[in-house]
Amino acid sequence: MENLKNIIRIVVPGVPKSQKRHRFGNGRTYDPSKQDKTTFLSLIREQAPEHPILGPIALKVRFTMPRPKKHFKSGKHFNSLKHDAPYYHTYRPDTDNLLKFVMDALGREIFFKDDSQVSQIKAVKVYGDYPRTDILIGEIKYGKQSDRVSTEGLQEE
Repeated sequence: MENLKNIIRIVVPGVPKSQKRHRFGNGRTYDPSKQDKTTFLSLIREQAPEHPILGPIALKVRFTMPRPKKHFKSGKHFNSLKHDAPYYHTYRPDTDNLLKFVMDALGREIFFKDDSQVSQIKAVKVYGDYPRTDILIGEIKYGKQSDRVSTEGLQEE
């Protein structure tokens, strides 16, 4: 993800939200995440570019989740992490639903036209002291075929 231009870095404080499944009722479909997306956008709108990015996009996201009490020692060392406290968050919400929420919220012709422009994604879900969502958005520079991202380990066509 080094071949980027127009890089935007965003930090959204608070526990990361995931995309909820659309609901059906009274013959209509509605998005139960709509209010969460509105709140999310209100926190980051001032960091939006003057015009949405039109080209291919690379998206890098770190979801920092709050640690449960069981990760900490008890007694006089209650603020210290246990030696076996995990770094990676492996429970719900799923990383893909967290990503869907972010991409859907950003891709409303504010940061980019549509989330279909996202060609590269790197996401990690970890525990931390300060729950937040760190986002890096960059437009991929058009370049030579040799500039493409490594897909080592994946079968070539």
